[in-house]
Formats: sequence, C-alpha cells, structure tokens
Amino acid sequence: MVAEELGVRRRMPYRVFVSHGWSDRWVAKQMARCIRDVGGDPFIDIFDINKGDRIERKIQAELPNCRELVVLLTPWSVRRNWVWTEIGAAWGRGMRVVGVLYGLSIADVEREYGGNGSTRPHQLPWTGRIRYLRIRIEESHRRHEVVILI
Repeated sequence: MVAEELGVRRRMPYRVFVSHGWSDRWVAKQMARCIRDVGGDPFIDIFDINKGDRIERKIQAELPNCRELVVLLTPWSVRRNWVWTEIGAAWGRGMRVVGVLYGLSIADVEREYGGNGSTRPHQLPWTGRIRYLRIRIEESHRRHEVVILI
C-alpha cells in the first residue's frame, strides 16, 4: 500500500532558492546543507541544474515552487547579473528575500550597488538566520500539512 492509502500525513516541502555567484559555490553548498539540516528543501544550481539544461528555463520553472530566496552576497556575486536577476524575480513574486553578507558590509552594498531594498540584509549572523528559517519551516509544516484519509 502507498502512503496515501494508509492515511499518512505528508508535509509540503519548504523549498528555498539559493542564489550565489559561481566563485562562491563552496559557501553556497554549505548554506544549502544548513537549510536541509533544519528541514528545508534547497534549490541550488550546483545540484539541481544539469549540464546542457537551459538555465533560465530551470530558474523560471523552479522559482514559483520556492517559498523564499536566500542570496549569498559577496564581492564576487554582486557583480553577477544572474544574482540580481534572481533577486528581482523573487521580489516581483512577493517572495521573502534574505540577503547573507560574506566579505561585504551593508554600506558596501548601498554605496556600490544602489541600496539593499529587496534583500534587507541585517547584521544577523548566518546561524541566527538559519535558526529563524527553521522556525518558518516548522510553522509552514503545521499550516500546510496534508492529511490523506481513505
């Protein structure tokens, strides 16, 4: 018998889009691991986009499935068009956008890149951010739990 036939509770995955520059992929992988460790389901190009895939199509298809975007802002990633495109797309969908600063300050982003309106980076370390993500995931699971009864 399958789970649906047994009346088993299933949780809707809390999908988190991880945006980063290619040169920051090691740090982004660690972020994805932390997201998975607290119960999230990270979408990250390194694992979820195959060679030969049309990147823009994969992103357009996946972004609507995500609940929030976590963007790694580094001196290298802020120079990448894809990072800003992903931020804009998430912001346009009304998604939560969480900026994680690494090697940059808020003043650097404001001075060099015209502000931080859509990413709202605060002086909260990654461990604090991941703690709040865990809370959002747990609340989401309580609200969106699917119960299938026979």
